[in-house]
Amino acid sequence: MPELERWVLHRMSEIDLVLRQGIADYQFHAIYGAIHNFCAVDLSAFYFDIRKDSLYCDSSSSLRRRAAAR
Repeated sequence: MPELERWVLHRMSEIDLVLRQGIADYQFHAIYGAIHNFCAVDLSAFYFDIRKDSLYCDSSSSLRRRAAAR
């Protein structure tokens, strides 16, 4: 798996811990903030900005495109 996809999975595991703790503590604003920041910053502004080129330009059998499309 490419390094960028491993990073996204790592960030998701970190977000999972925040979400579980927020649910346990009834801190729903922390849950919303964590999800919003992950989607707006980590995914949209970073991951998708980098991977869109491989999704548009790489062949359908390339490792980077297959890893991003899963």
